[in-house]
Amino acid sequence: MKISVIASVAVLIVSGASKAADNAACWNDATRVEMSCTPLTEKVLTSLKFASRQRAIKTMKAEGRPFSADELHFIGNAKRGDAETGILNLTFRDDRVVIIHALIDQPGQPLEYLWNAELGGCSDFPNSNEKCNK
Repeated sequence: MKISVIASVAVLIVSGASKAADNAACWNDATRVEMSCTPLTEKVLTSLKFASRQRAIKTMKAEGRPFSADELHFIGNAKRGDAETGILNLTFRDDRVVIIHALIDQPGQPLEYLWNAELGGCSDFPNSNEKCNK
């Protein structure tokens, strides 16, 4: 009996059954697993290319809300609705990010960032040669 209780607790810990987001600085509700205080910068988005699911979760400091078994949705609120906030959707195949789609709030016009492992992508960040929205 004692061994099965220990095994059950270990399974809960490993499975992440008590999911929470580290979002106290920008949202203060750990139950909102999609809320992230990580700024949605070009550097962060680029670092997610081919990232494992665990690395993506670690980078975003939030579990993300699953759209499906292969998709995670995040709301970035790093600056509480100002620049570098927005939405981020990640699609995984074989536990690796293969599609990144983000819409980022910026003064003036929002930025879009789209990357697909097979088709390439576009970015509205200032130094991009391939703009999503011209």
